[in-house]
Amino acid sequence: MVVQGFGNAGSFAAHLLDEAQSNVIAVSDSRTCIQSKDGPHIPKLMLHKEWTGSVAGFSGADELTADKLLELECDILAPAA
Repeated sequence: MVVQGFGNAGSFAAHLLDEAQSNVIAVSDSRTCIQSKDGPHIPKLMLHKEWTGSVAGFSGADELTADKLLELECDILAPAA
């Protein structure tokens, strides 16, 4: 799963699908996009965003462009921006 927009709707969608064993591989917010092959730990990412205001700089994830985010191979793309 890829989530475009890790705000209120996108972060909770990612959280619910993560709890249902879906693999969230990338997310974006208004500042940046991040990707992790094994998927970022969604609860930790939510806390990181709450503390810093962005997904930027999340440990264990690589930044990518918005275009690359939308080109990632995935089963679910959640346009929540």
